[in-house]
Order: sequence, then C-alpha cells, then structure tokens
Amino acid sequence: MADQLALIKALVQRLDELGVAYDINTHRDALPPLRLWGGATVDLADMAALLPWIEWAYGAVRAADAEAA
Repeated sequence: MADQLALIKALVQRLDELGVAYDINTHRDALPPLRLWGGATVDLADMAALLPWIEWAYGAVRAADAEAA
C-alpha cells in the first residue's frame, strides 16, 4: 500500500506542477485511487483531455522508479 500511495502522490504532483490537474489526490482517509470530479459543471472534453495526461504521468513516475532501482 505504501508503494501505491507514493506512486499516486508523485503522479498527482507531476500533473499539478504542469497545471494539468489540481486536487485529484484521494481523500486522506480513503484508499489510494485518484479522485476525479465530474458533473454538470465539468466539460466532458476537459475530462477526456485529462486521461492521456494521467497515462503519461503514470509512465513517467514508473520510469523514474525503474531508473532509481
């Protein structure tokens, strides 16, 4: 679980630093998934545009972990 939390934290940090997504980290008492809010106030195109960024950040974090090992 600690590895999952570290991965999520690094992924969220990368997206935040790039200005792609803010506050998508899970609630502090919840399991380690991402938290994406959707609904009437969220443009579907924005949500669709976010998904490739999440995939990119995941790959970048995993690659950094592999280099560090």
